[in-house]
Amino acid sequence: MQDREFQKSNNVLNGIIKELRRAGKDTAENKEPVSSADLNKLQISGLFSIETPQTLQNKVLFDIMTHFGRRGGKGSDHLNHHLLKLRRMGMVIVM
Repeated sequence: MQDREFQKSNNVLNGIIKELRRAGKDTAENKEPVSSADLNKLQISGLFSIETPQTLQNKVLFDIMTHFGRRGGKGSDHLNHHLLKLRRMGMVIVM
């Protein structure tokens, strides 16, 4: 979100984050990202296959946590199927 349209919002967000850090309310510690080699192992293992409901669930949860997760998964307890919308475009499901 580096577009010019988002600059004002990003500045406000950065200011709020700085205030929270000064107040000691941001205690999150960043973890090391998953290495490319480990991601490759996960992909070829079949754990994220879309062939079975269980592996599809693994894939969706991993993708959500990878792209939207913060603070080690805190707050993800409330996620449920009502929050996920799928659209079918031909034979492809877009999440």
